[in-house]
Amino acid sequence: MNKNANIPNALTVIRIFLAIWLPFLWLSDSLNMNLLGGVVFTIGAITDFLDGSIARKYNIVTAFGKIVDPIADKLLTLGAFTTLSAVGMFPFWILIPILIREIGITLLRFYFLGKGRAVASVKSGKMKTVLQIAAIYVTFANFILQTHVDLSPTVSILFNVIMYATLLAALWQTLYSGYDFLRNNFGKNLGR
Repeated sequence: MNKNANIPNALTVIRIFLAIWLPFLWLSDSLNMNLLGGVVFTIGAITDFLDGSIARKYNIVTAFGKIVDPIADKLLTLGAFTTLSAVGMFPFWILIPILIREIGITLLRFYFLGKGRAVASVKSGKMKTVLQIAAIYVTFANFILQTHVDLSPTVSILFNVIMYATLLAALWQTLYSGYDFLRNNFGKNLGR
């Protein structure tokens, strides 16, 4: 039996399909399609948690998982952020540093993986993931309310303030975790 054919890798592949489908649902003018997109994102976020937990618990970490899992993670979160920016929820400049950090650190991980060196994740990276997912949920909720509900101007401003606060917290943590990752791994691995 192929050692890559396991539950964590299947969950990773499912997350990729969900990530590809998500933008089409959120770009729709239909409330039902938008809400279905929220369900799709939630399932994707759950698979992100489950695949790593199962792989570690049963020691079934594979080369496929090491390569494809971070790609699936980035497709889901960056796809969600990009789509929400594309529908006008927040300006693209907020997303640019997140894109640079996520893609840059992922490429560095692949570089070291190709050299046969594992790089340590940092605790700040876990908090980054939590804050990014929270920011996506808050922005998505604001998107649903602003698009499909007749809000008063005061309530609309309040929801926008909450959304920007969570987005900026996620942005800060994303940049800090990138710095933290480089500080803990960059010098150690490049000198070998």
